[in-house]
Amino acid sequence: MQIDAVPLRGTPMDDAQPRWMKSTWRQVRFLVRYAIDEGEDQRRARTGIGAVTEVTALAAALSLPTSTIGPVKVGGSTEIGALLGTGLVSAVHDIDGSPWGNRIGHVPLAPLEAVVSARSLRAGIARSDRLAGYVSRSVLLPSAAVVSCEDLAMADLYGIGVRQGPSVAESVLLCHPDQLQVDRITAEWWAFCEELYAEHLTAAGGARAQCSSLNQLWTSAGGSSPGR
Repeated sequence: MQIDAVPLRGTPMDDAQPRWMKSTWRQVRFLVRYAIDEGEDQRRARTGIGAVTEVTALAAALSLPTSTIGPVKVGGSTEIGALLGTGLVSAVHDIDGSPWGNRIGHVPLAPLEAVVSARSLRAGIARSDRLAGYVSRSVLLPSAAVVSCEDLAMADLYGIGVRQGPSVAESVLLCHPDQLQVDRITAEWWAFCEELYAEHLTAAGGARAQCSSLNQLWTSAGGSSPGR
């Protein structure tokens, strides 16, 4: 689903000191390197808002402009209240009986690379396919694995990086992954980032790691969340 072009904005995400954490998406376990948008993270911290993983809420927020106001494309007052509770949208204005507002929230986390561990390169490529379109992908192979030139050529064809070693920190990079260029943000990709942000908050500890009652209100109002 394509949404109007929405740039990644806010405080530049600095990956000079990359963060790593374990994650799972669509039944694929991986190690992800990521960067935090400090401006968006601090904005949410000031209001006690954590991760917003409901795809419907993110789609509604994406449909709104940031520099002016536009019509809020959700259902009744319950959904509007839940959308406001996410902290992504400003106060809603009533114009000719229709709700209008603008988006103030942004993507809080940028996934830079997902590393999938596998015993063979072909198995790793197949497993990482579920992450295609969401993050740059690499496969980590054990030190004893035999890697052929044909396998490396196949990985390069798919834009998948290849590492070999006992761990990511001790691995040798055999093939660089293609960098994912996100020119147009979709609600699904934003939800993926929010899922990772939720795991980041959980690792950091604190009240924001817990789902807020307002997010639960959105789900009860008919919203949806992506399956992990």
